[in-house]
Amino acid sequence: MLHAEEQDRYFITEDLYTFMHTGPGKQFRILGSVNASTPVVLLETSDDGKFAKIRDDREREGWVEVSTLAQGQTKQQIIDDLNQKLISISTDINTDKGEIARLSSLIGDLEQRLEQQQQAVLEANKQRDVLQQQLNSYTDEIEMQWMINGALVAGGGLLLGVILSFLPRRKKRQDNWM
Repeated sequence: MLHAEEQDRYFITEDLYTFMHTGPGKQFRILGSVNASTPVVLLETSDDGKFAKIRDDREREGWVEVSTLAQGQTKQQIIDDLNQKLISISTDINTDKGEIARLSSLIGDLEQRLEQQQQAVLEANKQRDVLQQQLNSYTDEIEMQWMINGALVAGGGLLLGVILSFLPRRKKRQDNWM
């Protein structure tokens, strides 16, 4: 017989139950039955590897067919774990839905503020354009005024020059008494 080096945890497979015998074979007396999904501890295996000595949850020791043992979690344990994960994920989803709603509301508020800011920029651009046109108009008026003033000064100087050229000249006195 092979002895397990450490007591491994197994469970009875999902059949309704399996019989526990006093020895490693079906010819040995039946001690009782072990229900499906019952956790058991593997103590040793038979030389042919077809039977295993186990200890069940009621501390009974006996032999069962190796084919009725499975290592790991029972289907019910797996279902329970998955249900717990499902509950956790559902809670996370609900939390995320609340966060999504909050963020959607925040996005809506930000979009509204953006629209208001864009309107303000459009109004500011319109005012800038109007002021730029007024500035250009004033600049044109100032340039025109300077040109008129320059023309008046030039015209006035020309007229004064013409008038002065037609004025009689004073004759030099000829004082030759000497």
